[in-house]
Amino acid sequence: MTVDELHTKMEAEFKVVRAEIKSLDQRITTEAADTRQHFDTLDQRITTEAANTRQQFDAIDQRITSEGVHTRQHFDVVAEHFKEYTKALADGIARSTERLDAHDKRITALERRRL
Repeated sequence: MTVDELHTKMEAEFKVVRAEIKSLDQRITTEAADTRQHFDTLDQRITTEAANTRQQFDAIDQRITSEGVHTRQHFDVVAEHFKEYTKALADGIARSTERLDAHDKRITALERRRL
């Protein structure tokens, strides 16, 4: 094989390699654009889902706040009733104590008479 023949053969092979590289470059460019589009779609979906999640958290936060107000009102009513019951109990104990003191005085007076 002569140098010219080798040169011609190498040029033909390089032409094939260049065509393959150009084809790969086009495929990579196309795939990169497709990948970018997929990432953009995913980014948009994530952004939408994040906004939906934020709205759900805000709604839950509002419900918790509302329930807190309702619970506080209920607790205040229960505490007021508890105060009333405690006062009634304390009054009853005070009356019982007064009666017991009166009984104790009478018993002590009766015991003195017997002695």
